[in-house]
Amino acid sequence: MGTVITTHKNMDLDALGAVIAAKKLHPDAVVVLPDTKGSDVVKLLSENPELIDFIEESNYSPEDVDKVIIVDTDNAERIPDNIKKLIKEKKVKIIVYDHHSPETDWENVEIHYKAVGSTTSIMTLLLKGKKLIPSPIEASVMLTGIYADTGTFRFPSTSPLDFLAAAYLLSIGANIEFVKKYLPLELSDKELDILKILKDNLKTVEIHGNLIGITYGRFDSYIGDVAHLVSKLLEISGLPAIVAALGVGGTVFLIGRSRTPKVDVSKVTGCFRGGGHPEAASASIKGKTVFEVLENLREVLEQVVEPLKKAKDIMTSPPIVVPEDFSVEKARALLMKNSINAAPVVDREGRVVGIVNRSLLDKAIYMGLKSEVVSEVME
Repeated sequence: MGTVITTHKNMDLDALGAVIAAKKLHPDAVVVLPDTKGSDVVKLLSENPELIDFIEESNYSPEDVDKVIIVDTDNAERIPDNIKKLIKEKKVKIIVYDHHSPETDWENVEIHYKAVGSTTSIMTLLLKGKKLIPSPIEASVMLTGIYADTGTFRFPSTSPLDFLAAAYLLSIGANIEFVKKYLPLELSDKELDILKILKDNLKTVEIHGNLIGITYGRFDSYIGDVAHLVSKLLEISGLPAIVAALGVGGTVFLIGRSRTPKVDVSKVTGCFRGGGHPEAASASIKGKTVFEVLENLREVLEQVVEPLKKAKDIMTSPPIVVPEDFSVEKARALLMKNSINAAPVVDREGRVVGIVNRSLLDKAIYMGLKSEVVSEVME
């Protein structure tokens, strides 16, 4: 009986780094990669053929498999179809290594999960603990995966463990020049063209008080992995979150990026049978047009986006006010009694004439003005 290692469709650099590490942990396993991969993954594999032996999804026929190892996802809809069928039809042991919150309903599954920025970080530290040392090129690929999925350590999901994993990989020979080669900072002309389309089509909607960017693009041929362009657009726009729908052939790729906990894009893409984590997620949708997806997207956002709190949600009602003829000491006691830091000052007709806060009142008392009326010290 045998073991298979696989990962999600539209394979990215973090998934590749995690696969490399999984092969070190399970050296006798067969690696089956999805047919769909990001252009950066395709380039890296083609230029480094000695890196890892693998079989393409379309060339693999599962036989005598009793264990399936899945990295960077636990979503059955995102793994190669023949592996998904194998899991459904046979009682196989499943081991998942992932940094996305567990959501699987698989039986007989063992999950290795940590809330970090990259699955490769989890795998790296497991290798370190078992004293299994990757080669310099393996370490370089794994470091590239960590850099990619943490947004070069800038995404909110980045954790101290990601830095520890990266430091360890550098200590055993990972090459930063390799990372720079496959994770370029400058955009190509083609990427700039795609970014312009997404920027031109960007519309801002308000969902429960949250501003969210929605954009789209339609393309006749394969455009490669453009998730980093959506991240770039998020940075340029200054919006809290963006969701992009990109139609390529008969598939719509939905990519979400967020920097607010109110908009969990993994919940958005999850409604389209995709996955990811709160700050970065994606889904592949077949059988629908871009505009059909956009129409559904608005409904999904209404369901999953958390309302933004307004002043009325947290204010004290009725408001605590300080009469203008109160002494400084009495005004401070009123604020302390009601556990508030500031209050408006009102005249005899109830009109607001100023404001006082505890810091200001404390300072006045320190200066010997505790018997003065608040109208003399208010702002």
